[in-house]
Amino acid sequence: MVWRFDRELDAAGGRRTLPRTTAATTGARWSFGPFNRLRMASRMALSSSSDGFVSSSNRVTSVLAAVDIGTNSVHLVVARVDEDRIEVVEREREMVRLGSSAGDMKLLAPDAIDRGIDALVRFQQVAAIHGAGMRAVATSAVREAENRAEFLDRARAVGVEVEVISGFEEARLIHLGVLQAVPVFDRKVVVCDIGGGPTELGGGSHGEILNARSLKMGSTRPTRRYFPKDKLTSGAVDACRPDIRTALAP
Repeated sequence: MVWRFDRELDAAGGRRTLPRTTAATTGARWSFGPFNRLRMASRMALSSSSDGFVSSSNRVTSVLAAVDIGTNSVHLVVARVDEDRIEVVEREREMVRLGSSAGDMKLLAPDAIDRGIDALVRFQQVAAIHGAGMRAVATSAVREAENRAEFLDRARAVGVEVEVISGFEEARLIHLGVLQAVPVFDRKVVVCDIGGGPTELGGGSHGEILNARSLKMGSTRPTRRYFPKDKLTSGAVDACRPDIRTALAP
């Protein structure tokens, strides 16, 4: 079975509670990787009562914030987390366009770095309003950039420590995050997440990742290379298809 996540989670319903075994986001795209990081961080936070508060059911609950620094956008999710559920209380997105190359994203442009840092500063403020500790991870655009140290240093200067994760780790966390939202834990599934920079493929069963691939074939590269003026033509589609097939070949 393949689950494809390529839309933003519908926010029309406002606050949303995600029990561990409930299918709440089928067909929707979420920042599953860092959100799963949020769950793992919550387990450490829950070990200390000073990091959380006691709910009416006598459960210690932490308020945590996860940030996903992607190729096109930076996402923030703030949630109340306990051992059994995640309740989203705030969700934000900034389109920063960190990566914009048709090939390898070797450099982050100065204006793109500025936009990314501005987004992190604003997300810090949102997290502080909720009293949430914030954890940030960066993926393809920062991972591939030769000047990533500049971005990481500037983020550190404003108080945000950014962790750059590998393509395999990104695919693994996306897969685990999907298991928190879709009731397929006991089935063998392949998850495909089409991002701005890469496409992540992860196959697993019962919470264990069996294989994962990170392909440099997200939405940005082929768009820049074959559809530079946002015009869809049959010739451009025909030219693009061989690249996609090559990237997907075993």
